[in-house]
Amino acid sequence: MPILVTLSGMTMLVVTHEMDFAKDVSNRVFYMDEKGIYEDGTPSEIFGSPRKPKTKKFIHNIRSLHCKIENHEYDFAEMLGFVENFCFNHAIDKKVANKLQLITEELIVHIIVPKFGNCELEIRVSEKLDTYQFIVSYTGEQMNVLESGADELSMIIVKNCTSNLQYEYEAGINTIKAEVIR
Repeated sequence: MPILVTLSGMTMLVVTHEMDFAKDVSNRVFYMDEKGIYEDGTPSEIFGSPRKPKTKKFIHNIRSLHCKIENHEYDFAEMLGFVENFCFNHAIDKKVANKLQLITEELIVHIIVPKFGNCELEIRVSEKLDTYQFIVSYTGEQMNVLESGADELSMIIVKNCTSNLQYEYEAGINTIKAEVIR
């Protein structure tokens, strides 16, 4: 990440991946991506509230896993293996990894896919923010599966593993977001 530092009337251009250093000493920050300057601003703008998705991902050190389930014949064991490998590769605590797998199985396998046949899963992990976010979206008519006839045991499990469980509907897409409890 290139930064500009002005000291005693002299301006220096510094390139670094040390975010704390860049935040502490720079007057202006440039996030480079897509073959050029992707976003620029003051340290408080870039580190406090980056506007663009790739900048946010880089600044907050976000790792993510995406799975797309297109029909009832999807290999759910393989999907759970992807979640397990993702957690292992990013040194996610075993307790959190187990909860991510459990939420995936209960919410997707037992609740959403039987009703809608398809969905998309995203798991986001931010080392910098120390958060674990679970996002699942499914298309179709507005239906909050958290409240409308969901398997009761599955919902108890999901609610016990998450906090800030939210449902949204926009432009034909149902979305459930949750923070995973550590």
